[in-house]
Amino acid sequence: MSITHCPLCVALAVLCVLRSSAHLLVLWQLWGRRPAGNLVLQAA
Repeated sequence: MSITHCPLCVALAVLCVLRSSAHLLVLWQLWGRRPAGNLVLQAA
């Protein structure tokens, strides 16, 4: 049985991908803002 066997599973898979990509975007933006010498992410 594949993931496309029901609309609910398809919707959950799409939401999972969107959520993961949003987290990656936030991490990428935080990584770009950190100072070059600082290896620890600090809360703003």
